[in-house]
Amino acid sequence: MAPPPKRLKLTRIYLLPPEAIVMLRRQLELTRSEFARLLGVSFYTIKSWSEGQTKPQVKHLIALNRLLRPRRDQVRRRALRRQAIPPTESICRQSQIQSLMPPIGLSQ
Repeated sequence: MAPPPKRLKLTRIYLLPPEAIVMLRRQLELTRSEFARLLGVSFYTIKSWSEGQTKPQVKHLIALNRLLRPRRDQVRRRALRRQAIPPTESICRQSQIQSLMPPIGLSQ
């Protein structure tokens, strides 16, 4: 008997313009070299993405989008602080980055 087919999960992946990549790197407070190491690419690849000379491949877009997602512990902390504290600057920056990105649907 054949194994059951794998379920495909449809997710929303954002195409990142050069400004969004720069904003994300700065928000994470990383140098281009550190950001490149985090994504498994070269310094020159990050430089060319930031300058708009090339665009990230799909696998790198997925990794960049994962960096944009808040982690569970961040979500919990925000939920606890929601009543007393307005959104922080980093949350505002994240919405600025996402407003620059048109969504595309991809199946994983």
